[in-house]
Amino acid sequence: MAAGPFDWLTHASFEQRFNCLLNDFQNFLNINDLESLPSPVSTPTLRYENKRTGFYFYHDFPKDIPFNQSFPAVTEKYRRRIDRFYKNIRDKEKVLLIFFSQYTNTPNTLIKDLCQKFCRKIGKNIDFLIIEHQAGIKTPIQQSITPHIIKYNLDITVPDSDGNPMLLGNEKVCLKIFKSYTLPPKERI
Repeated sequence: MAAGPFDWLTHASFEQRFNCLLNDFQNFLNINDLESLPSPVSTPTLRYENKRTGFYFYHDFPKDIPFNQSFPAVTEKYRRRIDRFYKNIRDKEKVLLIFFSQYTNTPNTLIKDLCQKFCRKIGKNIDFLIIEHQAGIKTPIQQSITPHIIKYNLDITVPDSDGNPMLLGNEKVCLKIFKSYTLPPKERI
C-alpha cells in the first residue's frame, strides 16, 4: 500500500477534494497559495494552509529546512502520489475510493454528481465509500446513494493535542464498516 495525494491532509471539503480529482490537481500545491499556520513547538514540521483549496499540510515541511528549500521536494512527493493514484485507478479492474470527511451533511445529490463526473473522466465505473463525521452519532447510519456509492454518518473524530479534530479517532467503529463492506457486482444496473 502506498500513500495517496490526500493522505495526511485535512480541512478541505468533499467537494474541493473532488475538484482536485476532476481538474488534475491544478492549484493543489502552488507556493503562492500557501500560508503559514501556527505550529506546535512539539512537532517536527511547520504547518501550512493552501488558501485556494483549503487543504492543511501538517506533515510535509520540516522545521529545520527553510521553506523555499523544502518546497520542491514536497511538490515532487505529491506529484508522485498523484501520478500513482491515477495509474492505479486506470490499471485496476475494480476500484473502491474511500473518503473520510470531518464535514457533516454533504448533500447526497452533490456526492452522486461528483462521483459520476469522476467515473466519466476516468472512463470506468468506480465504487465509493464515504464516511462522514456527524457529532454524537455512535452507531453508523448507512445511506445507499446508489448501489455503488455508500455513505455512513457517525462520530469519527477525537481531538488531537491542540483540540483539532482528528479523523479516524473512532477507529473501532470505522473498522467495523470496513470489515462489513463488500464491493457490489461489477455490472451496473
